[in-house]
Amino acid sequence: MTPASPQRGRRLALDRHAGCQNLLRTHSQPITANLSFMVNVACVRRTLTQGSTRRDRNAEATRQVIMQAGRELFATQPYPEITGLQICERAGVTRGALQHHFGSKLGLFMAIFDGLQSDGVSRVADALADHDDPWEQARAAIVVLVDVYTDAEYQAVVLKEAPAAVGWQRWRERYRDNFADVISEVIGSFVAAGLIKHSPVMLTATMHGALTELSFEIARSNDPPHTRTLALALLDEMMSKFRELVSDPPQQEPGPNRRQRGGR
Repeated sequence: MTPASPQRGRRLALDRHAGCQNLLRTHSQPITANLSFMVNVACVRRTLTQGSTRRDRNAEATRQVIMQAGRELFATQPYPEITGLQICERAGVTRGALQHHFGSKLGLFMAIFDGLQSDGVSRVADALADHDDPWEQARAAIVVLVDVYTDAEYQAVVLKEAPAAVGWQRWRERYRDNFADVISEVIGSFVAAGLIKHSPVMLTATMHGALTELSFEIARSNDPPHTRTLALALLDEMMSKFRELVSDPPQQEPGPNRRQRGGR
Protein backbone atom coordinates (compact mmCIF):
# COMPACT_ATOMS: atom_id res chain seq x y z
CA MET A 1 0.00 0.00 0.00
CA THR A 2 1.48 3.32 -1.02
CA PRO A 3 1.92 5.66 1.96
CA ALA A 4 0.10 8.95 1.82
CA SER A 5 2.20 11.87 0.69
CA PRO A 6 2.95 14.73 3.09
CA GLN A 7 0.89 17.04 0.90
CA ARG A 8 -2.11 14.70 1.09
CA GLY A 9 -1.76 14.43 4.89
CA ARG A 10 -1.72 18.18 5.29
CA ARG A 11 -4.76 18.51 3.05
CA LEU A 12 -6.72 15.95 5.07
CA ALA A 13 -5.87 17.74 8.30
CA LEU A 14 -7.07 21.01 6.91
CA ASP A 15 -10.23 19.39 5.57
CA ARG A 16 -11.12 18.10 9.02
CA HIS A 17 -11.16 21.62 10.36
CA ALA A 18 -12.26 23.50 7.32
CA GLY A 19 -14.92 25.13 9.44
CA CYS A 20 -12.35 27.51 10.88
CA GLN A 21 -11.57 28.79 7.44
CA ASN A 22 -15.26 29.52 6.81
CA LEU A 23 -14.93 32.58 9.00
CA LEU A 24 -13.36 34.28 6.00
CA ARG A 25 -16.46 33.71 3.93
CA THR A 26 -19.26 36.21 3.59
CA HIS A 27 -22.03 35.83 6.21
CA SER A 28 -25.63 36.80 5.70
CA GLN A 29 -25.37 39.18 8.68
CA PRO A 30 -23.82 42.63 8.30
CA ILE A 31 -20.05 42.73 8.61
CA THR A 32 -20.24 45.21 11.48
CA ALA A 33 -22.24 42.72 13.56
CA ASN A 34 -19.49 40.12 13.27
CA LEU A 35 -16.45 42.39 13.52
CA SER A 36 -15.85 41.90 17.24
CA PHE A 37 -16.40 38.16 16.83
CA MET A 38 -13.78 37.91 14.07
CA VAL A 39 -11.31 39.93 16.13
CA ASN A 40 -11.81 37.52 19.04
CA VAL A 41 -11.23 34.58 16.70
CA ALA A 42 -7.95 36.10 15.59
CA CYS A 43 -6.89 36.50 19.22
CA VAL A 44 -7.71 32.86 19.91
CA ARG A 45 -5.53 31.70 17.06
CA ARG A 46 -2.59 33.85 18.15
CA THR A 47 -2.68 32.56 21.72
CA LEU A 48 -2.65 28.85 20.91
CA THR A 49 0.32 26.92 22.26
CA GLN A 50 3.20 26.98 19.82
CA GLY A 51 4.52 23.59 20.93
CA SER A 52 1.34 21.71 19.97
CA THR A 53 0.90 20.00 16.64
CA ARG A 54 -0.86 21.69 13.76
CA ARG A 55 -3.77 19.28 14.16
CA ASP A 56 -4.07 20.12 17.85
CA ARG A 57 -3.94 23.83 17.11
CA ASN A 58 -6.62 23.53 14.45
CA ALA A 59 -8.86 21.50 16.76
CA GLU A 60 -8.47 23.97 19.63
CA ALA A 61 -9.06 26.91 17.30
CA THR A 62 -12.30 25.31 16.12
CA ARG A 63 -13.39 24.67 19.70
CA GLN A 64 -12.71 28.25 20.76
CA VAL A 65 -14.48 29.67 17.71
CA ILE A 66 -17.60 27.65 18.58
CA MET A 67 -17.34 28.73 22.24
CA GLN A 68 -17.14 32.40 21.25
CA ALA A 69 -20.13 32.11 18.93
CA GLY A 70 -22.11 30.32 21.62
CA ARG A 71 -21.30 32.92 24.28
CA GLU A 72 -22.49 35.74 22.06
CA LEU A 73 -25.71 33.95 21.15
CA PHE A 74 -26.60 32.66 24.62
CA ALA A 75 -25.92 36.07 26.13
CA THR A 76 -28.34 37.83 23.80
CA GLN A 77 -31.10 35.32 22.98
CA PRO A 78 -33.25 32.90 24.99
CA TYR A 79 -31.78 29.40 25.09
CA PRO A 80 -34.81 27.61 23.53
CA GLU A 81 -34.78 29.92 20.51
CA ILE A 82 -31.17 29.15 19.56
CA THR A 83 -30.54 26.21 17.25
CA GLY A 84 -27.43 24.18 16.61
CA LEU A 85 -27.51 25.30 12.99
CA GLN A 86 -27.54 28.94 14.08
CA ILE A 87 -24.47 28.35 16.24
CA CYS A 88 -22.64 26.61 13.40
CA GLU A 89 -23.47 29.35 10.92
CA ARG A 90 -22.24 32.05 13.28
CA ALA A 91 -19.03 30.15 14.00
CA GLY A 92 -18.55 29.14 10.38
CA VAL A 93 -18.26 25.42 11.18
CA THR A 94 -20.12 22.26 10.28
CA ARG A 95 -22.62 20.51 12.52
CA GLY A 96 -20.13 17.69 12.80
CA ALA A 97 -17.63 20.07 14.41
CA LEU A 98 -20.17 21.15 17.01
CA GLN A 99 -21.05 17.55 17.80
CA HIS A 100 -17.40 16.47 17.90
CA HIS A 101 -16.33 19.12 20.40
CA PHE A 102 -19.45 19.52 22.55
CA GLY A 103 -21.90 16.78 21.66
CA SER A 104 -24.90 19.09 21.37
CA LYS A 105 -26.21 22.60 21.92
CA LEU A 106 -26.67 21.77 25.60
CA GLY A 107 -23.11 20.48 25.84
CA LEU A 108 -21.84 23.78 24.44
CA PHE A 109 -24.08 25.74 26.79
CA MET A 110 -22.76 23.85 29.84
CA ALA A 111 -19.16 24.39 28.71
CA ILE A 112 -19.85 28.14 28.54
CA PHE A 113 -21.67 28.02 31.89
CA ASP A 114 -18.68 26.31 33.54
CA GLY A 115 -16.28 28.73 31.89
CA LEU A 116 -18.11 31.76 33.27
CA GLN A 117 -18.28 30.14 36.69
CA SER A 118 -14.58 29.32 36.55
CA ASP A 119 -13.76 32.94 35.71
CA GLY A 120 -15.81 34.06 38.72
CA VAL A 121 -14.10 31.57 41.02
CA SER A 122 -10.68 32.76 39.84
CA ARG A 123 -11.61 36.37 40.59
CA VAL A 124 -12.73 35.43 44.10
CA ALA A 125 -9.57 33.39 44.70
CA ASP A 126 -7.42 36.36 43.63
CA ALA A 127 -9.32 38.62 46.04
CA LEU A 128 -8.82 36.16 48.90
CA ALA A 129 -5.09 35.99 48.22
CA ASP A 130 -4.79 39.75 48.77
CA HIS A 131 -5.91 39.53 52.42
CA ASP A 132 -4.97 37.61 55.56
CA ASP A 133 -7.61 38.78 58.01
CA PRO A 134 -10.75 36.54 57.83
CA TRP A 135 -13.12 39.51 57.92
CA GLU A 136 -11.27 41.27 55.12
CA GLN A 137 -11.22 38.05 53.10
CA ALA A 138 -14.97 37.60 53.52
CA ARG A 139 -15.66 41.22 52.54
CA ALA A 140 -13.40 41.00 49.48
CA ALA A 141 -15.02 37.74 48.35
CA ILE A 142 -18.51 39.21 48.73
CA VAL A 143 -17.62 42.33 46.73
CA VAL A 144 -16.19 40.26 43.88
CA LEU A 145 -19.16 37.91 43.83
CA VAL A 146 -21.62 40.78 43.68
CA ASP A 147 -19.58 42.28 40.83
CA VAL A 148 -19.70 38.94 39.01
CA TYR A 149 -23.49 38.85 39.43
CA THR A 150 -23.70 42.29 37.83
CA ASP A 151 -21.85 41.22 34.67
CA ALA A 152 -24.32 41.15 31.78
CA GLU A 153 -23.01 37.96 30.16
CA TYR A 154 -22.89 36.11 33.49
CA GLN A 155 -26.43 37.21 34.27
CA ALA A 156 -27.79 36.09 30.92
CA VAL A 157 -26.13 32.67 30.79
CA VAL A 158 -25.73 31.59 34.42
CA LEU A 159 -28.64 33.29 36.18
CA LYS A 160 -31.33 33.66 33.53
CA GLU A 161 -31.01 30.91 30.92
CA ALA A 162 -29.25 28.09 32.79
CA PRO A 163 -32.02 27.20 35.28
CA ALA A 164 -34.47 26.81 32.39
CA ALA A 165 -31.97 25.02 30.17
CA VAL A 166 -30.76 22.38 32.63
CA GLY A 167 -33.42 22.37 35.35
CA TRP A 168 -33.35 23.98 38.78
CA GLN A 169 -31.87 21.01 40.67
CA ARG A 170 -29.00 20.47 38.24
CA TRP A 171 -28.34 24.21 38.12
CA ARG A 172 -28.22 24.38 41.92
CA GLU A 173 -25.78 21.48 42.16
CA ARG A 174 -23.50 22.79 39.40
CA TYR A 175 -23.56 26.33 40.77
CA ARG A 176 -22.81 25.21 44.32
CA ASP A 177 -20.02 22.85 43.26
CA ASN A 178 -18.23 25.54 41.26
CA PHE A 179 -17.97 27.88 44.25
CA ALA A 180 -17.55 25.18 46.91
CA ASP A 181 -13.77 25.53 47.26
CA VAL A 182 -13.64 29.31 47.67
CA ILE A 183 -16.56 29.37 50.11
CA SER A 184 -14.91 26.58 52.10
CA GLU A 185 -11.71 28.63 52.18
CA VAL A 186 -13.56 31.64 53.59
CA ILE A 187 -15.33 29.55 56.23
CA GLY A 188 -12.09 27.71 56.99
CA SER A 189 -10.35 30.99 57.80
CA PHE A 190 -13.09 31.77 60.33
CA VAL A 191 -12.75 28.31 61.87
CA ALA A 192 -8.97 28.63 62.12
CA ALA A 193 -9.33 31.99 63.85
CA GLY A 194 -11.82 30.57 66.34
CA LEU A 195 -14.61 32.84 65.11
CA ILE A 196 -17.22 30.17 64.46
CA LYS A 197 -19.62 29.41 67.29
CA HIS A 198 -22.13 27.65 65.06
CA SER A 199 -21.87 24.75 62.64
CA PRO A 200 -19.57 25.62 59.70
CA VAL A 201 -21.92 23.65 57.47
CA MET A 202 -24.86 25.82 58.52
CA LEU A 203 -22.86 29.01 58.08
CA THR A 204 -21.83 27.89 54.59
CA ALA A 205 -25.46 27.18 53.69
CA THR A 206 -26.52 30.58 55.06
CA MET A 207 -23.90 32.48 53.06
CA HIS A 208 -24.58 30.48 49.92
CA GLY A 209 -28.34 30.96 50.20
CA ALA A 210 -28.11 34.71 50.78
CA LEU A 211 -25.67 35.24 47.91
CA THR A 212 -27.68 33.05 45.53
CA GLU A 213 -30.95 34.87 46.18
CA LEU A 214 -29.28 38.27 45.89
CA SER A 215 -27.73 37.21 42.59
CA PHE A 216 -31.21 36.57 41.17
CA GLU A 217 -32.48 39.90 42.47
CA ILE A 218 -29.63 41.68 40.72
CA ALA A 219 -30.28 39.76 37.49
CA ARG A 220 -34.03 40.53 37.56
CA SER A 221 -33.53 44.19 38.35
CA ASN A 222 -34.13 46.94 35.81
CA ASP A 223 -31.10 48.72 37.28
CA PRO A 224 -28.49 46.06 38.17
CA PRO A 225 -25.76 48.52 39.29
CA HIS A 226 -28.15 50.18 41.75
CA THR A 227 -29.38 46.80 43.00
CA ARG A 228 -25.76 45.74 43.40
CA THR A 229 -25.16 48.74 45.66
CA LEU A 230 -28.20 47.88 47.78
CA ALA A 231 -27.18 44.21 47.99
CA LEU A 232 -23.66 45.09 49.07
CA ALA A 233 -24.94 47.45 51.76
CA LEU A 234 -27.22 44.71 53.10
CA LEU A 235 -24.40 42.15 53.10
CA ASP A 236 -22.12 44.60 54.90
CA GLU A 237 -24.74 45.06 57.59
CA MET A 238 -25.18 41.29 57.92
CA MET A 239 -21.42 40.80 58.25
CA SER A 240 -21.27 43.57 60.87
CA LYS A 241 -23.99 41.91 62.94
CA PHE A 242 -22.30 38.56 62.58
CA ARG A 243 -19.02 40.05 63.71
CA GLU A 244 -20.71 41.46 66.81
CA LEU A 245 -22.29 38.08 67.49
CA VAL A 246 -19.05 36.12 67.44
CA SER A 247 -16.94 38.73 69.21
CA ASP A 248 -16.53 38.13 72.95
CA PRO A 249 -18.13 40.98 74.93
CA PRO A 250 -15.83 42.75 77.39
CA GLN A 251 -15.93 41.35 80.92
CA GLN A 252 -17.38 43.78 83.47
CA GLU A 253 -16.99 43.76 87.21
CA PRO A 254 -20.32 43.55 89.06
CA GLY A 255 -21.46 46.90 90.48
CA PRO A 256 -21.79 47.55 94.20
CA ASN A 257 -25.55 47.11 94.13
CA ARG A 258 -25.17 43.67 92.55
CA ARG A 259 -22.63 42.62 95.20
CA GLN A 260 -24.97 43.84 97.95
CA ARG A 261 -27.91 41.89 96.55
CA GLY A 262 -25.76 38.84 96.22
CA GLY A 263 -24.61 39.11 99.85
CA ARG A 264 -28.10 39.26 101.39
